[in-house]
Amino acid sequence: MNQIFRQFKEIQKDNKTLREEFTSCRNKQQTKQQQQYKSILKNDNQKLKEKAATSLNNNNKRVHIEDSGSSSDSGMDEFEVKLSKSDEKIEQNMTLLTNIAKKLDSLSSKITSSSNTTGLEDGDNAITED
Repeated sequence: MNQIFRQFKEIQKDNKTLREEFTSCRNKQQTKQQQQYKSILKNDNQKLKEKAATSLNNNNKRVHIEDSGSSSDSGMDEFEVKLSKSDEKIEQNMTLLTNIAKKLDSLSSKITSSSNTTGLEDGDNAITED
């Protein structure tokens, strides 16, 4: 019976040691989390202050633009007009490039066909600009 009590006491002692180690580790973890949380809060507060300052600056700019008689969406409208004009110019340039490519193909085929024939005249190979 004494042997069982000794074993029980040893198990109890081991459990107490394990509980102390567990409690110590948990406290360390909580302390670490609290420090991280404080750091995150500090960073969040800084970011919020920066956002608030940016928002205030943007609102001041928006008010200034609206006070000057233009709407806050006028910049987007102007950009859309410029984009449409750019699209038109791209389409025009693509048409011009297609026409130039066709003319080059035509000239290339004329040069190829005329070089294959014998007895070329001087004027046949002249390239003229339009």
